[in-house]
Amino acid sequence: MIRLSTRPDRVRFSIYSIALVSSFTSMNAATAADGRSVTWRTDLGSAQAEARARNLPLWIQFTGPWCVNCRRMERGTFTATSVINASQEQFIPLKLRSDEHEQLALSLGLSVLPSTVIVKPTGEVIDKWEGYGDTGEFLVFLEETLGRDGRSLKRKPPEVALASYCPVSLVDKHKLVAGQLALTAMHEGFLFRFADEAARAAFRANPEKYAPANHGECPVRQVETGEFLAGSVKWGVIYKGHLFLCSNADERGKFLKNPERYANTDLADRNACPHCWGSQNAPQVAQAPGRASTAPTAPTSPTRRSLVPPPSTIMEAVLTPISRLYR
Repeated sequence: MIRLSTRPDRVRFSIYSIALVSSFTSMNAATAADGRSVTWRTDLGSAQAEARARNLPLWIQFTGPWCVNCRRMERGTFTATSVINASQEQFIPLKLRSDEHEQLALSLGLSVLPSTVIVKPTGEVIDKWEGYGDTGEFLVFLEETLGRDGRSLKRKPPEVALASYCPVSLVDKHKLVAGQLALTAMHEGFLFRFADEAARAAFRANPEKYAPANHGECPVRQVETGEFLAGSVKWGVIYKGHLFLCSNADERGKFLKNPERYANTDLADRNACPHCWGSQNAPQVAQAPGRASTAPTAPTSPTRRSLVPPPSTIMEAVLTPISRLYR
């Protein structure tokens, strides 16, 4: 039974007994660079018993195979080492399909996917998160939720982005310049390092300009297959002042031939299928490095904000191989 309880500041729910057994078949879990992943439980009753026995909060993740942003979190947020560590040490993670547990989801007041609900071992819901969340946002949610339960998130050193290369030097100068250990800034859960103080100041003033577009995921793979795969700086492209990371040479070639098809994959703002978005744009061919494109500009997407600034010179960054950015 799910009972609704209230507090002056917010609505709370209490789960006392749920006699449901999930027959959910888990989607393939993405893994971190070290091969680890979130160990999702799939049986609600067993997960509740484990949470009580270990005195750990139950993390319920509502998802569905049709949900694009669910896959995005699977391939991105849930592969971050810090999130995996938290799931293994401080929560009992449980994944449920919303269509198979619709009554439970609706009783918890959920309206969108993905959704995360954190429940005390005793059954009271501590808090919930609805919609997509990147690594940094989701870690803050976990930390604040644990704090409300008198616990604290055990944080480990953050992952370093771009193999310690300065993102400002990449975007503004098209050069790989090693960042200094003492000059850092956090963005979306990753640690960026900078060549000098001026570069760090520029990043802090406009992190969306310098951090890899599309959260570092390969835009070509996302549009063509719906997969969320970390891109590589080796196959990076500077387009309209933003760094896009493709996953291999062939996919970078596709991006260069038709950049407008692949440069608008921010689904959180567009609320659109990547396949549909790509098909709506007329082809546009990238010119040789340093030369402006003469092809017609694709129509502007009717969204809250544009992922990229107005049309400008198309450039291919000349980069040497380094490790992948996001694991």
